[in-house]
Amino acid sequence: MSGDIECKMEGRIVMAVEVRDKEVTINQIESSLLKARGHGITELLFLADKGLKQEDQQAIGERQMLEFNSGQNIYTTSLTNFVNATMILVGETGRTEFLKQIGLELDRTNAAISHRKAWANLLKTV
Repeated sequence: MSGDIECKMEGRIVMAVEVRDKEVTINQIESSLLKARGHGITELLFLADKGLKQEDQQAIGERQMLEFNSGQNIYTTSLTNFVNATMILVGETGRTEFLKQIGLELDRTNAAISHRKAWANLLKTV
């Protein structure tokens, strides 16, 4: 797999998404970049709620610019910011479908009751 999530269009992977629960490092960027290139993927998204590792921020920014100039796009943002922006773009219909699909996925994967309760509690706040 080229990332934690592969986004496909017409059967072709167009974006690899890496989801991180820790800070993203320059080494992770470089490793994921090699995998993406190996699969012919030019779009690489890092969703990292803890952000970029402080001492790697400058190197990551420089690498993003260098790769951008050659047609390889590396994006970094938090999962929260990504979901908020996406929910704005998909509108009410998209948000309703998203909530429905999460519930179906919890059912399909026979998710632990703790995850189902957490999801139900989250829905109460929406």
